[in-house]
Amino acid sequence: MVRTHTGQPDQAAAVIAWPTGGGSDDIATSRKLEVLAAIFRDRLLDQLRSQSGVSYTPSVIQNWPIGLSNGGAIAAVGQVPPDKTDLFFKLARGIASDLATTPLTRDELGRAVLPLSQTLARISSGSQFWMEQAAGGSRDPKRLAAIGTIATDYLDVPPESIRELAARYLDPSREWSMVVLPKAKAKPGDQAR
Repeated sequence: MVRTHTGQPDQAAAVIAWPTGGGSDDIATSRKLEVLAAIFRDRLLDQLRSQSGVSYTPSVIQNWPIGLSNGGAIAAVGQVPPDKTDLFFKLARGIASDLATTPLTRDELGRAVLPLSQTLARISSGSQFWMEQAAGGSRDPKRLAAIGTIATDYLDVPPESIRELAARYLDPSREWSMVVLPKAKAKPGDQAR
C-alpha cells in the first residue's frame, strides 16, 4: 500500500506488520510477543540507525487486544528517506526471518528482558497498573487468573520459545506493508488533470 504526504520532501515512513491474535485465552502468548517485539526493535534500531545511519525513529510495537478474539499485530515502523524504504523492508524482513530460524543467545534475550523487567517493576508499583490488569475480570475470569503469571510470562522466556513465536507469527505470507512517500511536486509546465 502506498500513501503520500505533503510534509518534508526528504521524509518517508515505512510500515510492515504481521497479524497475531487477541483475547484472554492466551494472554501469556501476548506477553511473550512483547519480548519478541523488544528483540526485533533492538535489531532494527541497530541495523537501521547504527549500521546504516538511515533512521532515528525505528520502532516495533505489539498489540494484542484483550477484549477481542483477534485483531492484534506486530508492526515495525521507520521514518526513513524516501529512497531508503526498500532498505527498511529488506532489513525488517531479514530480521523477521532470522528470528524465526535462528536460536537467540541468552545474552540477546537478556538485553531485551532487562528493560521489560525494569518497566514492569516501575509500573506495577501503582494502582493504575493493577486496575488495568483486573479490568473486565468480572465478565472474564481468565483476565484475573492471568494476573498471577505476569512476571513469569514476561521474564521467564526460554530463547527457543521466541524462535517458535517468530516462526508462527512473522510468517512472510501473512505480512502487510505500507509506505508513505512525499507527494511529488508539480514541475513548471505540468498541468493538473
